[in-house]
Amino acid sequence: MEYYFINDRIVSQQEAKVSVFDLGLLRGYGVFDFFKVHDGVPVFGDDHIARFMHSSALLHLTSRYLHHELAAIVSELIKKNNIKDGSIRLIHTGGISSNGFDVDGDPGLFILPAPLSFKIFTNLDQMKPYRLMPVEYVRETPEIKSLNYLIPMMQWPKVKAGGYQDVLYVHEGFVSESSRANIFFVTQDNVLVTPDKNVLFGITRKYILSLASQFMKVEERPISMEEALKSKEAFISSTTKQVMPVVDLGGKLINDGQPGSITKKLFESFYDYELNHIAQSIRH
Repeated sequence: MEYYFINDRIVSQQEAKVSVFDLGLLRGYGVFDFFKVHDGVPVFGDDHIARFMHSSALLHLTSRYLHHELAAIVSELIKKNNIKDGSIRLIHTGGISSNGFDVDGDPGLFILPAPLSFKIFTNLDQMKPYRLMPVEYVRETPEIKSLNYLIPMMQWPKVKAGGYQDVLYVHEGFVSESSRANIFFVTQDNVLVTPDKNVLFGITRKYILSLASQFMKVEERPISMEEALKSKEAFISSTTKQVMPVVDLGGKLINDGQPGSITKKLFESFYDYELNHIAQSIRH
């Protein structure tokens, strides 16, 4: 990529620099959001910008830009970088501080386009189902997509050594989410359930719930680890994971280690929905 947005202006890659005195670096005080670009379209871009601004507000970061202004900057970056398939990362920090703690400077705003760093799957058979390693933890600010990924980063050597793909947060016997995705379970009586507390409300999650409600019962509620292990299917969802089957929770298999039929149906439904969104965006 040749162009980035750094604190009020689009700059070249050589000029894309951040101060070492920024509170995002010194204190981890900041938020971000991330979305795909496909065929030049920011996929569900409006949803992600809205969540980004909501996270900023919850962290008391004052934005100098309105929603439509951020969307316009994103569109300009896509055009200037000639992005067909890629990604956009929005970052909002506390900015430069006079003493390394007080938020007394202008907030930092960075919009970073990038090539795709993950594979887009077109069918479930292309995916390697996930194994999740349970970790006793609940995020401090689950409704804020913050820069703080300390716990999963600390656990990552164990995740890799155990042959897992991610962690699963469990607190006092109840599951919440993985480090970068929401989690869903299909009960033995074919109800789709997903945690409703201590989670980041994902954009993909929102659409999965809407699509699933068209053909099955859906519930947002607390889910114990005991119930999760008795489920007939499990999967996670996110921008990068789409609808990813989960077949192992801490060494205990779900559905004999095989993706289930409802997971497959929801993968196909969401994939089609996403393609339709992109096609409509191109037409308009």
